[in-house]
Amino acid sequence: MPATTLKYTVIKNKTQYKQYCKTLEDLLDSGAKTRELSNEIELLSLLIETWDEQHNSFNELDPVQLIHS
Repeated sequence: MPATTLKYTVIKNKTQYKQYCKTLEDLLDSGAKTRELSNEIELLSLLIETWDEQHNSFNELDPVQLIHS
């Protein structure tokens, strides 16, 4: 059985994170509405949200500091 290359993987670095964010933005802007596209958007959203939860410390910032950043 041949190896399958995954279209998306768990985000491992900031560069990959930015690429996935851009891809998600492009998919959302495309206006296309298929089941496959919905699944792709859902998967990218989950990967991005997981990265955000693990790498952002918004809860540690003062609300005013957060706005300034």
